[in-house]
Amino acid sequence: MRKNGVEWSFDSSKVLADDGEPRLGYVALYSDVEHEVAIVISGYRITITYNLYFDQPNSHSLPTPLSCVSTMTNFKDELSSLLIDPEFLPEGGYLGFGLEYGYCLSNCRSKLSNLENRLKGVDADLMQAFKELSLVMSFWSVIDHNGKLFVCEDYIPDAESEGDSYFGENGQGFTEWMVSEGALILKSNSRYTKVQIDINWVKSFGKGTPGRAIVHQLRK
Repeated sequence: MRKNGVEWSFDSSKVLADDGEPRLGYVALYSDVEHEVAIVISGYRITITYNLYFDQPNSHSLPTPLSCVSTMTNFKDELSSLLIDPEFLPEGGYLGFGLEYGYCLSNCRSKLSNLENRLKGVDADLMQAFKELSLVMSFWSVIDHNGKLFVCEDYIPDAESEGDSYFGENGQGFTEWMVSEGALILKSNSRYTKVQIDINWVKSFGKGTPGRAIVHQLRK
């Protein structure tokens, strides 16, 4: 299995070799992990593949991740120290953490906050750290249009509900429509200065990941 230049393997024959009882070895991985099955040198192997998913949006939560406990403990300690440092963002501001993974939503009107109990890997680790620090955070979508970034808290604007009429028949350009839909302009010199917002990105987005992020507002 390979991801982000890291490679690791799972050999079920070695794991089960010393066990006298009949057992099965299995591995579960995310869909963005590159994987292959090695050649069988001796004996036989039967492989059954399943797709794992939640059948009800709010019926279960993923277990608390154990992927990098020591690393996240250090991260939590460092973040806690920064937040109480009077010289760190002395007037307050926003801290943004891009999600590492992509997540499916049923439609654009689905609240991004529904992702909270569906986070994977390092995304889940970050959320756990935020909860332990009692931080107030929310999910944001980030939309890049011709080099201009827009952000929306807890939703993705539905640009397909009326086809191209938003940007054609009614005379609105994309920026005007986004602002009318409640989007904020991120670090832009646009004339829509009243809706600008500056997010300090602590973690960038994962490679190929749609623009979704966890944002914490720091008040001082």
